[in-house]
Amino acid sequence: MSTQTAPAPTDRAAPRSGLATWASDVRTVTWRNLIKFRRNPEMLLFAVLQPIMFVLLFSQVYGGSIQIEGGDYTNYLMAGIFGQTVLFGSTFSGFQMAQDLKEGMIDRFRTLPMHDSAVLFGRTNADLALTPSRWSS
Repeated sequence: MSTQTAPAPTDRAAPRSGLATWASDVRTVTWRNLIKFRRNPEMLLFAVLQPIMFVLLFSQVYGGSIQIEGGDYTNYLMAGIFGQTVLFGSTFSGFQMAQDLKEGMIDRFRTLPMHDSAVLFGRTNADLALTPSRWSS
């Protein structure tokens, strides 16, 4: 009598490649960042109130002291506030990625069978999803 043995299961996951798995990884990291942002309402409050505060400050407080020939000061003001909001948003994104690196989250992502670029693209997508809330003011 002979006994048959089943092949030993492998613990290794199948190699992941392709655009669909990359998009799935990006979607997962994006969702993680959106949940993290939702759990911190102070950041959302700052992101919405900061442009409003600067528009009011520079239009109502300092607006009368600046005279421009042949134009209105608010046209230049709104372009500057738009650029400032984009700059602050990218600074916020870099700060959050540095915080993830400090807390060891990036190291955890590196141990997972996911694409390396998904962390950067996921963070970027989350920030792009939050940008309209900053500009709605």
